[in-house]
Amino acid sequence: MNIRKIYASQDKVSPIINEMELIESDVEFTSYKLENEIWHYYETSSMYFGNGIPILYKSPKPTVSELIKLTMESQYNDEAYGACLILRDTELNEQIDFRQDLIKILNSINIKKQGIEEKTRIQNIILFTELDNPENRRPIIGKTSSEVENDSEYFSAISEQAFEIIEKLKPTFFEKLKMRLKKK
Repeated sequence: MNIRKIYASQDKVSPIINEMELIESDVEFTSYKLENEIWHYYETSSMYFGNGIPILYKSPKPTVSELIKLTMESQYNDEAYGACLILRDTELNEQIDFRQDLIKILNSINIKKQGIEEKTRIQNIILFTELDNPENRRPIIGKTSSEVENDSEYFSAISEQAFEIIEKLKPTFFEKLKMRLKKK
């Protein structure tokens, strides 16, 4: 039985799919069975990384809370980043918000105490979820102008916080010096 819930890189997804039994395929998803577990496959795109990013996740689809936990805690980078992409896709397709919860967690991290790998993960979480993008992602049809403005302000505020975190992630002079000395 597999402990992972998500695979999100071509080199990991392709070999696993080759071992699976095809159950169903439609325009959006393909479903597979492996060892009595159901897995769903789809491809997504990203404004930063282009089209054709493979996502394979175990059914049932993880909840927003589970996905946020995977972004922060998974020992597998592709699983963490796949969780980011599913969060973003869930927001887009199902209008389920994750931004406030995720930015709250990211803001609670003491960046100065994080190593380079942790800082890279934090930056990638922001990029893959597109927290730094201020674009309003909520439907506007049927809303008043003040409701649309409130939605827009919400996404802008999250984006500003994400940029503040990215700024904190930049290495200090002493961190740069330390990296140079390690290379020697």
